[in-house]
Order: sequence, then C-alpha cells, then structure tokens
Amino acid sequence: MAKEGRTMLNKSLIGIIPLILSGVFFLLYPTLGSTKDSSLAVLNTKAKSIAVFKNGVGFFMREGTVRSNDGWAVTEYVPNASLGSLWISSLDKDSILEEVVGFKEEVQRSFEAISIEELLASNIGKKVKITYGDKIVEGTIKSVPEPRAPEKGEGTGIDYSRSAYDPRLQPKLAAIVILDTGEGEVVLNKSNISKVEFPKGFSARYLSKEKAKRIKFKVAGSKREARLGLSYLQKGVSWVPSYLVNIGDSQKARITMKATLINDAEDLENVDFFFVVGYPNFLYADVLSPMALQESITQFIQGLRREGRQEDAGGMIAITRQRADFRESGTLSNLDYGYETIKGLPGAAEEDLFLYHKEKISIKKGERAYYPIFFDEVDYKHIYEWEIPDTINVDPRGYQRSEQQKKEK
Repeated sequence: MAKEGRTMLNKSLIGIIPLILSGVFFLLYPTLGSTKDSSLAVLNTKAKSIAVFKNGVGFFMREGTVRSNDGWAVTEYVPNASLGSLWISSLDKDSILEEVVGFKEEVQRSFEAISIEELLASNIGKKVKITYGDKIVEGTIKSVPEPRAPEKGEGTGIDYSRSAYDPRLQPKLAAIVILDTGEGEVVLNKSNISKVEFPKGFSARYLSKEKAKRIKFKVAGSKREARLGLSYLQKGVSWVPSYLVNIGDSQKARITMKATLINDAEDLENVDFFFVVGYPNFLYADVLSPMALQESITQFIQGLRREGRQEDAGGMIAITRQRADFRESGTLSNLDYGYETIKGLPGAAEEDLFLYHKEKISIKKGERAYYPIFFDEVDYKHIYEWEIPDTINVDPRGYQRSEQQKKEK
C-alpha cells in the first residue's frame, strides 16, 4: 500500500513539475459571484499525503467524496496554490470532471461584538438609550451604515502604489447611526457616543458579511456519488535533515538521520509525508494561481513579470555563487547540507526524485516535530594530513621576507 501511494505521488509530482518549471500553463481566470448557491453539495476533503521540500513548499494531495446535484458540487476549501499547480481530478474510472469555476460568495460570520459600532449594528430594531455628550437620546436603532469599499475601475484592481494619494482609492469610514425616536429620526456621530443602554436586552453577537472563496465543479458519470482528489503546491511546510555520526567504535561509524518537520500550513492528521531531497526550481512558486482568488488581473500579470525578471537576473548568479562558495570553503553550503551525506544510504528513489517516506503523521499548524529516518553502520578509517608551511622566507615574527631582506640574508 505504501509503495502504491508513493508511486501515485511521484507520478503526480513528475507530471506537475515540468509544467511549473517550463512556465507553460492554461490560464483559467475565476468568475466572481456574490450570491450563494445553497443547492450545491459540499465536497469536504482531507489531506492524505504531502511531499515536502526544503524550500518551504509542499505538494498536497487531498481526497473526498460528494453526492453531486445534477453533476455540480462545491468545495469551500480553496488553498493559496502556486501557479499551474491546482488540480481537481476524479478518482473514479466512470466519472469525468467537465468544468471548474472559482468564485466568491457573500457569507455571514458571527463574532462577539467588541465595539459600540458592532454592538449597535447587532441590535437593529431594538430600543436603546444613548448617552451622547451631555444629552440622552432614546429611540429604536434604524440603521448603522457599514464602511464603503474603495472605488474600482472596470476590470481592474486597486493600485496600492498610489492608493495613499488618490482619495477615490481610500475606504470611506461609516461614522453615523440613525435612531427613530417616534417623533422623527436622529443621526448621531458614533465617535461621540459614551454609553449605550438596552431596556429589554440585546444581542452581543456581531454578524459580519464577507466574501468567501469557493470552487464549484461539474462531474459527469453514471454514479451520483463521486470520489475526487485535490492536489496543489502551497507554501507553509518545510523540513530540515540532521545527522549524527558516532565514531566511538574504532572501525564502524554509526550514522543516524532525522527529519525536522515545520508546519505553518494547517492542522494535519494521519498524513503520509514524503521528505524530498534536493531543491527543484519552481519558477512561479511565488505567483498564486488565479484559482486562489486572491489577486486581480493586474496584480497577477505584475507577479509574472516580477518573477521572470528575478529569474533572468539572479537565477544563474545564485547557482554559480553557491557552487563557488562550496569550492572555495571546502564545506557544503546551508542549502545543500546533508545532500551528499545521504548518497548510498537507504531511501526511496522514484524516477528523478529521491525521498524518504513517513506514514501517519499528525501535526497541528504552528507545531514542529522531528522523526528518525534511518540508522546504519559504515566502515571508516582515520586519515591524517600534514600541511608543511613555507618557513624559509619567513622572519622570526612570522612575516614573509621582502626581496631586500632575502638579499641581506
């Protein structure tokens, strides 16, 4: 079973890495929506396996089962996937994925009110007594307007580089509350309210409206229930190899390796981890997929250009510098530490990848843990090297003699 899982993972990795390395992708830009389609069945997925790289990127594979409505279903889990890496696929032979649409819908979330503004907004229609300066105003809360979002041009996002100078791009703060006193309506400035009393009770829960990311998809097939997989590259996980070499024995060295796992992505339970050796070059790892619904078209294109310039200007320089540092110092750089050490030691090689497999790991977001990977004994011997310095042309103080000193001698 572990072998089958490893093979499936590596087939997915091998299929997706060339796509990212070459920068060839299909641009499926999401459609934005504002209404919730409550008739769609929800696909709940669970992380099954993660291939974790040392550069802070992980290749996640999730699975779930859903009973679709006319072939359509929706997932409320939308990861911040790297460009070209987000894929939803059918895991059943008789089911075919036909369409995937990313959108945003308005949802309500309940929080405890922590300000007068939120408290008033949570009790619209309730009678209230407000201390306003040195006056008391009684009435029924009619309206508590919300802040107004910055203006946006048609089809464009906010240009944050000039938002501080353009008043149209500044959010409009809501400063008023409207009361119905029975004799008329009164508009008060919320910042001047010092006390609020509710004669007949009140709600302390604030309902916040916000846009939530969603992905809906259509599956065609003879079965109404479909098993689906969600795979993607995402930042937030990394691992660090550590080695212990014990030479207490005069002929055998005992080598132990452990993998320290760093998880800043999400809570994970019973997940198979594959610790990948080496540093694949994911050209657009820092560019979010359009399906992540995080950026406008302008921001997306700017991200592509930025990554392209960094690759052209610094890619080969960084590689050359890394190799030069190794040759000059005679030690491995931090990025390559341990790579040469584990050659020939037990592990799992699949195609072009070399990785270590650890099953059923449970680790919460923000936690760190380490796991023993292997232990082995190898033959070793002591090698002594004596570098004899040049002392002929060195004076008693340790400095090289000049040509004049050599002649005088």
